[in-house]
Amino acid sequence: MQMPRIDSTLVWARIGKGVALVGFLLPWVTVSCSGSPLATMSGMDMAVGRMQLTNPMTGVVQARNVDPSWWVIAALAVAVAALIVSFLLRPKAAGAVLAAGALTAGALGAGALQGTTQAAHKELAEQRSDNEFGAIAASAITVQRRYGFWVSMAGFLAALGLGGAVWRGYEHIRVPVQLRRPDAAPPA
Repeated sequence: MQMPRIDSTLVWARIGKGVALVGFLLPWVTVSCSGSPLATMSGMDMAVGRMQLTNPMTGVVQARNVDPSWWVIAALAVAVAALIVSFLLRPKAAGAVLAAGALTAGALGAGALQGTTQAAHKELAEQRSDNEFGAIAASAITVQRRYGFWVSMAGFLAALGLGGAVWRGYEHIRVPVQLRRPDAAPPA
């Protein structure tokens, strides 16, 4: 069996999918109050139902169990399954599987995070209406997407584009730039 070349578009699509999976281990969302982080969740934390809470007074971090996000679980399952299946198929079919898996997993992950953000904002709005102190405290709380989410989405986007390129028949990346010494004469 011949080893794939490093310029193989399929290899780069698989690397993109791997980057997306690594992004699930990085922070996806942070809830903060007046700039001080209160809670952080990675994509994996969202899938298993775990949240890292930080006490703003003491700085002590403790884990808390929450409901797992079935959307994130589905995104992880699709991403891992597409990556594994891509090694079992011929290049053109593997590219199609990687592209479809990246599109599906990216949409599921983005939808899950959007749903989590909307739920947090809804809960904050309910706290604002409960009492005056709740309104003051809730107005200082923000929910932010973090870099792990963007790493995952960039990896899925790369896998989508490169997987689609393999599916369309572009098996190798071609770089149209020729490197030459600065003192060399231009080609005739």
